[in-house]
Amino acid sequence: MADTFTTNLNLTKPEPGAAEDTWGISLNSDLDALDAIFKSDGTGSSIGLNVGSGKTLAVAGTLNVTGTLSGVSTSSVSEGSNLYFTDARARSALSASGSLAYNSSTGAFSFTERTDAEVQALITAGTGVTVSSGAVSIGQAVATSDSPSFAGLTLTGTGALQTPVGTTAQRPTAANGLFRYNSDDAQFEGYADGAWGAIAGGGGGSFTTDIFAGDGSDTTFTVSSSVSNENNLMVFIDGVFQAQDSYSVSGTTLTFSTAPANGRVITVYHAQAVSIGTPSDNSVDTVQLVDGAVTSAKLDTNIAVAGTLGVTGDASFDSNTLFVDASANSVGIATSSPLAKLSVGNGSLTDTNLPIQISSPSDGGQAYLGVNRNGGYGALFGFAADSTYKGLVVRNVVANGTTNADGISFVTNNNSVRMHIKGDGNVGINNTSPSANLEITQSGNNVGLLVAGGGYNYTAKFESSDSEANIIIEDSNSTDNGNMIGVATNDMYFITNATERMRILSGGGLTFNGDTAAANALDDYEEGTWTPAVVSGTVTAANSTYTKIGRLVHVVTRLSSFSETAAAQIQITGLPYTIASSNVNIGSGWGNFSEQNMHFYAGAASTSFEAYYGGSNYLSATYASLGAGKDIIIKLTYQAA
Repeated sequence: MADTFTTNLNLTKPEPGAAEDTWGISLNSDLDALDAIFKSDGTGSSIGLNVGSGKTLAVAGTLNVTGTLSGVSTSSVSEGSNLYFTDARARSALSASGSLAYNSSTGAFSFTERTDAEVQALITAGTGVTVSSGAVSIGQAVATSDSPSFAGLTLTGTGALQTPVGTTAQRPTAANGLFRYNSDDAQFEGYADGAWGAIAGGGGGSFTTDIFAGDGSDTTFTVSSSVSNENNLMVFIDGVFQAQDSYSVSGTTLTFSTAPANGRVITVYHAQAVSIGTPSDNSVDTVQLVDGAVTSAKLDTNIAVAGTLGVTGDASFDSNTLFVDASANSVGIATSSPLAKLSVGNGSLTDTNLPIQISSPSDGGQAYLGVNRNGGYGALFGFAADSTYKGLVVRNVVANGTTNADGISFVTNNNSVRMHIKGDGNVGINNTSPSANLEITQSGNNVGLLVAGGGYNYTAKFESSDSEANIIIEDSNSTDNGNMIGVATNDMYFITNATERMRILSGGGLTFNGDTAAANALDDYEEGTWTPAVVSGTVTAANSTYTKIGRLVHVVTRLSSFSETAAAQIQITGLPYTIASSNVNIGSGWGNFSEQNMHFYAGAASTSFEAYYGGSNYLSATYASLGAGKDIIIKLTYQAA
């Protein structure tokens, strides 16, 4: 059988059973044909090629594909390589969702814009970007980065930009330019120059824009608002910034040193005043306040301080209503010159040892320290110099200003009332219910009232506006010896109905009815008992008393049980005072001498006298004539020596 040939390359297929030489010649011829086809400039024109897995097809020249190239995408083509399309093989649309058209005559591609839905789908698909009604939210990772970067971002619409919100502890890693809202401090904050700081909102400024056209001759132009100086302007000519030395400004007139060329566009930006709005609550702290920037005019009428208000230096509230003197550690109320630790009013008594000084508003006024109990009752303590009250004043009043019937008490030893002044004016010492102008309740054997003084002035003076003035000294204690009243040096006199009735002389003695002569004064009064005796024998005496008024002595006695019975005259001794003269009849009596009267005679100035009896002729009374069991009653008055 003869040799056969392949369909595409016309390679010889040797006849089976042919001679070996014939096979070798045929195979060599086929290999030469393949070599010619697959060399870099081979003669092959149309072949089929299958590149196995893991194998590489290298094309050093130009690869022209006129049929279908399947299994090849842009990812199969290395960067920088060329991919050619023939006219017959170029597709009219090459895109995923848009349209890409190739013009074979010009070699240019044209792209048909995607629809809004296609664009939104591309933006939101797996990117973390959400689009809803024109609002865009970027809130999660884009690809593998949790901090996506944008070269430029333009936002439109009438909504708002939601910034990150977090606590202080949730702040991100610090980097200059970060901006967020701090939910702990309730304020916007940013990071710059190594620290987080508050960013106040509410302020804003703006530029006024004026546009002019140059004509090559005009150098002056009128801006729309007055400008204070060149620092508030930015001037551009055809977009080129102009230095400030090329123009000047005065009010609304802008003057160039050289007229701008014809047709040049002049743009002038004028900075407007910044309007500071009201910051949001809790958005301003001491970091934003400059020291000394807050004045009294900026403070509200009523300021509540919940914590401690610390003031360094002097402090003044409402002019002189309250003043604190830091150097003297003192406080003034209604005065800026406190004279004590606490001064109320403008005082004049300078004494730094005074803890409190209260002064009247003017001369003749009243200055009081008031204490009030529930608005009902009050006590006033102070000084007054008006027509009603003078000097140191302690007042007890009720709400309407009337006298308080409870009075005023002075208490010591925790709760012991030492003196009490009742509402009716009565004063009690150790007595809370005095019934007199002054009532002293004495405790134990202490002195109830001691009035001591020096010199010859009144130690105590008792006066009355009517005709009766009484001093009553009453002793209800029977163990006391008595009561005394007197003066130190002068006479003491007693007056009734405006007339002197009795006087006690300073040197001793009592005068009456205005008589002040010491010689006429009654200078002695005495009452007592005496002990009668007889010269002979013994006697029993009873009811033996005497009364001495001045020099006049009156004695009485009753004598009985005489032991002597002799005929001697009865002589009695033991008078309390010596008889002034001798040979005087000093008294009378009664005795059992035939029931006759008796007479007593002093023969010498002594304390003895003799007894006589009888009518006109006196007889010596003897013991014998008296008789046993008889007695004598004696009543006599004599003048003492």
